[in-house]
Amino acid sequence: MYTEVSRGAPDRVQANPNFKAKVRQTLQLLPDCVAEARGVWALAA
Repeated sequence: MYTEVSRGAPDRVQANPNFKAKVRQTLQLLPDCVAEARGVWALAA
């Protein structure tokens, strides 16, 4: 997922060294995403 984010917004990734933490935070806040294991996300059923 980080690779795709880097491709889609390279300028923003360069400007934010903590972009991986922001991606995780965003996933945690989305009601349609659930963590199945450490580093593994899925769409909620």
